[in-house]
Amino acid sequence: MKSIFRKTDWLIFLFGFLLYANTFQHEFVLDDAIVFSENNFTKNGINGWRGIFSKDTFYGFFQQDGKEQLVAGGRYRPFSLATFALEVSLFGVQPTSGHIINALLYGLLGVILFECLVLLHMERGLSIAIALLFISHPLHTEVVANIKGRDEIFSLLFALLALYFFLLHLKKSSPKFLGWIGLFYFLSLLSKENSLTFIGIFPLTAWYIGEKEWKKVAVGIFPALIGIGIFLWIRAVVIGPIDLTPGMEWMNNPFLKIQDNVYVLMDVWERTALIMQSWIKYQQLLIFPFPLSHDYYPLALPMLRITHPIVIFSLLFHLALILLIVLLRSERKDFSFGMLFFWITFSMVSNVVFPIGTHLSERFMFMPSLGWIIAVTSIMRWWIPQSFHKVLLGIVLIAFATLTFARNMSWKTNYTLFSNDIQVVPNSAKLNNALGGILIEKSLEQEVNNEEYLNQALGYLGKAISIHPNYKNAHLLKGNANLYLGLFEQAVKDYNNALAIDPNYFEARNNLSVAYRDGGRYFGEREGNLDKAIEWLQLAAQVRADDYEVYRLLGVALGSKGNNGEAVQWFLKAVELEPNNGSAWYNLAIAYYNLGDLRQGASSMERAKQLDPSL
Repeated sequence: MKSIFRKTDWLIFLFGFLLYANTFQHEFVLDDAIVFSENNFTKNGINGWRGIFSKDTFYGFFQQDGKEQLVAGGRYRPFSLATFALEVSLFGVQPTSGHIINALLYGLLGVILFECLVLLHMERGLSIAIALLFISHPLHTEVVANIKGRDEIFSLLFALLALYFFLLHLKKSSPKFLGWIGLFYFLSLLSKENSLTFIGIFPLTAWYIGEKEWKKVAVGIFPALIGIGIFLWIRAVVIGPIDLTPGMEWMNNPFLKIQDNVYVLMDVWERTALIMQSWIKYQQLLIFPFPLSHDYYPLALPMLRITHPIVIFSLLFHLALILLIVLLRSERKDFSFGMLFFWITFSMVSNVVFPIGTHLSERFMFMPSLGWIIAVTSIMRWWIPQSFHKVLLGIVLIAFATLTFARNMSWKTNYTLFSNDIQVVPNSAKLNNALGGILIEKSLEQEVNNEEYLNQALGYLGKAISIHPNYKNAHLLKGNANLYLGLFEQAVKDYNNALAIDPNYFEARNNLSVAYRDGGRYFGEREGNLDKAIEWLQLAAQVRADDYEVYRLLGVALGSKGNNGEAVQWFLKAVELEPNNGSAWYNLAIAYYNLGDLRQGASSMERAKQLDPSL
């Protein structure tokens, strides 16, 4: 691609790269843990490639069959994870290289986009404007500033490369381009499944440039179809049949509602109203991308009726867009091409074909926004006098670049991201829960004043539960905050609430045992209430039978009450759990002595001294 070295290409590349230079010192954020920093396959470097390509994308994080398919259909996106693993082999597990590479790829994406527009025979000024507006659009910050977003960058980058060679094939009728079409489209699919919709862009492009030889078009599309076939076959082997049945958990299915304290599916009108509301929200973010949020989970958008003015306006607005596509298909072909590009690539994330697990997400607009920018830029150049084109473009670029540069700073850490975005979507159950969790983590990092963070966490977690009463993770985290505050009875209540929702919730059961244990210790050592201490410690033993400290504390508490026979029994259980623990044998010896069994006491004391002479 000789033209890639043109001055315009370098300017576009540098613009995209430098726009995200203020992310280079950012940490791992959000889903970076799932695909990078805490993914066992990725952390194993290139030695993890086998696992990356042979398992669901989330498997390396969860390490449990079935649990990785928390969203309908599963996820098979190995290519970006393979590059993360390569980074680990070269640079170790750290975020700086990831952020720099994302910015480099984004700049390259801008160049490939511009070259495709040139091949489409778009007017040069229009091509430059589209490329710069796409690169600068603030809605793309989630994709570039979040290392995990590389799957989106690769998906569009490779799809555009496939389109570039498809256009060369149409222009020069050379079979040498066909292999590149199939290869790059296959890589796009390996990056993210959303690229499946891009198969519709090839014939759309042929229509746009006025290609009449549809046999040549079919030949150019055939390698891409082969790529789809190979991808779907590999995906089926790795993940199994695609099951798009929506779950009945609100965080994975936005089309649920509470009815008699049970979550049930919305009816068709309620679902349509929610979809129309999310669609008009996308249009607002594309036109005026401020303020932004990474999260739009329930109830970030209120549940409106089908007769609500916003819903009706959205329906009429989108019908008008479709009508304009038809009316302007000849006079303003650029607009029709762009809007059709938008609808084709938007279809998979529209919540119409199948539920995508959330109301909407800014990253879902990454590929569709290209079509939208083509359409809007085209029509604006038609409506606005030519003498104002450069002035308007300059104003919009400065505004977009400023918003993007500022938004990047929200992605510095999980705390900066969550605390900023909660101001934008205060009624998101997931975001309230996430911020509560981060505040608990921050409290553990503080030597003083950690109670302030914990109390803040309780406020956000309480709101998450008020929005989503069956949010088991929010109940768990609320229990953790109360446990750290020493509010043991409230912590026990929270953990039991989580277990009432999911009796097999391991984390809640384990933490319930800790709450009983630490509460028992507190009641015995701080309040001198041995009866309550023993009661709580026995409950801890019932919940979890392998906690040495519970048995030790029970032995101490019973011995303090003079119940030496029972104390011996609990100390014996402690010794069974940790037979090489000298202190365990020492405690058993003292209990035997108090019971009057001098022979067993001496034998246990001898064993304690053998294991730990300091005793």
